[in-house]
Amino acid sequence: MKIRAAVLCLLTFTTLASAQEIRRAIPAAPSRPAASGAVRLDDQARFLAGVPGDSASPLKPLENTAAWREHARAYDSLWGKAQRGRHAAMRQWSVSQVLGRVGTPNTLYYMFGGPDFVTAQVFFPGTPNFILGGLEPVGQIPDLRTLSEAQLDSSLRNLRAATNSLLQLGFFETKDMKTDLRRTPVQGVLPVVCAMMVRSGETVLDDSYFTLTGGGAPAAASGPTSGAVSGVKITFRPTSGGANRTCYYLQGDISNGAEAGRITKFLSRFPDAGSYLKAASYLMHEGSFSTIRDFLLARSRFILQDDSGIPLAQFDPARWEIVPFGDYRGVMPVFRKYYQPGMRQLYGNGGRDMPFGIGYRVSDNDANQILAIRR
Repeated sequence: MKIRAAVLCLLTFTTLASAQEIRRAIPAAPSRPAASGAVRLDDQARFLAGVPGDSASPLKPLENTAAWREHARAYDSLWGKAQRGRHAAMRQWSVSQVLGRVGTPNTLYYMFGGPDFVTAQVFFPGTPNFILGGLEPVGQIPDLRTLSEAQLDSSLRNLRAATNSLLQLGFFETKDMKTDLRRTPVQGVLPVVCAMMVRSGETVLDDSYFTLTGGGAPAAASGPTSGAVSGVKITFRPTSGGANRTCYYLQGDISNGAEAGRITKFLSRFPDAGSYLKAASYLMHEGSFSTIRDFLLARSRFILQDDSGIPLAQFDPARWEIVPFGDYRGVMPVFRKYYQPGMRQLYGNGGRDMPFGIGYRVSDNDANQILAIRR
């Protein structure tokens, strides 16, 4: 979105250090031969994550290419600094400040999150169902063995570029992402999410495409579609063992209209849900996004968000307990119309400790989040 492009211009990227030990620490999934020469989704995900596959992987020879070796080194660096820095602080904070208050939900709604599986996973590990939403294309992962060396190199470079701002800043710039994620044969949200699952210690089991009917029911599709709400369901489980879990990604326009109606009907199929919102461009401050705003307020038993999510004034004090974290020092000039006097009043004496930046505020000193808990 254009607003996010303006935000990126205000932020400075840092150089990331090498972290090869992160990649080596991720165990290979148990070997299972691929049927009829097919490549398992987990083989593809590990390759895209820059993590060595097991000896039975049909992609093992491609790990000898210069493109993959460079990709593995660069992804180690990106992931390693995030894990040792922001992710470690976020994970510890969530355990001490959030999960103790609200527990682990059955489902986490993460609208406006795009392909940001990793933040949802860091804050709410063990959640059975993640539902991400955005405008970025669903995409696909082709048989990587069919790509030329030049195509493989450009695809891996593009994958790193598409995730760079997420790992450093914690959000995607939607306008650029929509272009970046269509540029090479490895396209869209699917490869980004799968790579981050592997790096997060998951085994990626399966994926299936679908569209949403008018009643919000998923209808099987053979691949990504255009027009109606398009989605993909990814099944995964911790490599260390445990029950299978799911991550859904929905590509659709969630402003008031038919697509938003389909999406909210789909979301309503999942019980015991909580919501997470960040870097949401203050869209739910506008009347044109009241459908999704009102749905999240009605169906979430808790909402964790920064000030770009649902306006504080929409939370009825009789129904919601509000716990502030960090500090609220106003908004960036590009968002000046969304300044909230009520937030300034809430943070009059400061909020509880939050030792990391988040959303549009990457500095530890001026970031904020509130945890709204249904009474």
